[in-house]
Amino acid sequence: MTRLTLSNISLQHSNGGMLFCHINFNLPEGLTALVGENGVGKSLLADIIRGKVKATTGTVEVIGPLFFLGQNTHVAFTRNETVAEYLGAASKLDALKNIDGGSIAPQDYQTVGDDWLFAATFKVQLAKLSKHITAYSKLSELSGGELIKVMLWSLFFKAELQDGILILDEPSNHLDSETKQWLTEKLLSFTGRCLLISHDRMLLNLCRHIAKLTPGGIELVESNYDAFELQNLQHEKATAKKLNQLQVLQNKAILSAQRDTEKAQKRASQGANKGKKGGMPKVLLGAKQHKAESSLSAKITQHQSKITNIEQQIQAAKTDNTLKPIQFGFRTNLQKMKRLINLQEITLPHTNNTISMEVKQGEKCYLNGINGSGKSTLLHLLKNLSGAQDRRQEIGYKDILETLSVSGSAHINTQICLLDQHCSLIQSQNNMLENLSYFCSHLSHSELRTLLATNGFRKDKVFQKAGLLSGGEKMRLAMLIASQHQNSLLLLDEPDNHLDIRSKHILSDALLRYNSGFILVSHDQEFVSKCGITHTYSLTID
Repeated sequence: MTRLTLSNISLQHSNGGMLFCHINFNLPEGLTALVGENGVGKSLLADIIRGKVKATTGTVEVIGPLFFLGQNTHVAFTRNETVAEYLGAASKLDALKNIDGGSIAPQDYQTVGDDWLFAATFKVQLAKLSKHITAYSKLSELSGGELIKVMLWSLFFKAELQDGILILDEPSNHLDSETKQWLTEKLLSFTGRCLLISHDRMLLNLCRHIAKLTPGGIELVESNYDAFELQNLQHEKATAKKLNQLQVLQNKAILSAQRDTEKAQKRASQGANKGKKGGMPKVLLGAKQHKAESSLSAKITQHQSKITNIEQQIQAAKTDNTLKPIQFGFRTNLQKMKRLINLQEITLPHTNNTISMEVKQGEKCYLNGINGSGKSTLLHLLKNLSGAQDRRQEIGYKDILETLSVSGSAHINTQICLLDQHCSLIQSQNNMLENLSYFCSHLSHSELRTLLATNGFRKDKVFQKAGLLSGGEKMRLAMLIASQHQNSLLLLDEPDNHLDIRSKHILSDALLRYNSGFILVSHDQEFVSKCGITHTYSLTID
């Protein structure tokens, strides 16, 4: 019987600030979604569970094998091992191949055992993943979506075989709609315990339980995400209404205290004058003044107590609704409409795809295609051509294309800003303020801090190293940097990856209002539909 229990878990930053505390949680059976705002610590909590990060306080109890898929799967791109080697199938496939070639070595027969159909079965299983992936495909040659699919297939197989616990951190990132449907089916058929960290609404609605992580703990609700979100919205509206009512009461209490104080002071002054004119003995006059002062003091204390009580309620209401608005927008570009790029019969490396594309100022292009069709390859090709445009403008781009083993013709008439899937423009060793300053040297320190604050990075947060940011925070910082490239064509390779649902809405609204050009790659059709797309280009695999 498997079990995952967290008891009084807390995690403190190196600067002394507490990221989260009082985490008490038992992972229910079936699918459970772990949700929360970008930067609240969802991935760090997963790292605590699997022992990669040590909690400041508390204990983790895991009974049964634990299998984990993290966000940073792109590290595997540098590995030269084959799919068969990664899946642990290489030795048996090699032994079968040797025997087919006439080998009589005992170790080959020992490796195969009785599993003589292993090669055929393995081939069929790979075909279900993708018809373009073979046992000898190298991980470094797979697209992001293909790589994640191989890794997911391996994890599901092991977890089902060993009755293990699955922790999946943003598993749908980079996945096309077909592969996401495959993942949906795998999740629904999985019978064990699974903790799913995701901002993908379709996957979240598969879950029987929602666990919301906040700095003060975890709230576990038996619900799918849509019902949970509706409940949260109703709660936020009620909290906002209560906060408004308390602020009105606070203003009334302050005014009432001022009026009572002024009245008491006026009566005291009138009484003193009357006493002096009427020849009232000093002892009696002093007693009356003391009584008036005591009455005033009592009223002030009563009013202050009431105001303090209201202030405490206001603070509690504000704490209950801690989200601060994030603002995001691109710099306005008022240039005349011109042709930014023109591609004719460009053949993409590693694929059989040929594409012709023309993008003018103000056009918003969506680049569609399944995993492995060459979408990211095309964006990187455009970036390479842009980087060489100044020194190649006189003779064109033919020699550059030949160097990159690309046929066709191209013309670039703009600067290009590429935001890739892994936010490569972010320098991990620098903090957020240093990163923004590097790309926006024309802005003052105050202007940089203001930009970061409007995007949710406030106070000492701006001094945090970029390498320690969550995936969503890093993407928000990268988008902030990209938004300051006023005269550039934006190449956005899955910018919605890692973003929480609220941040996705803000980004799509900013792109909708953007009056320059961009090329967008995304597998989230709901997000794409809100970005004001004017042209769609599709890449396919034959």
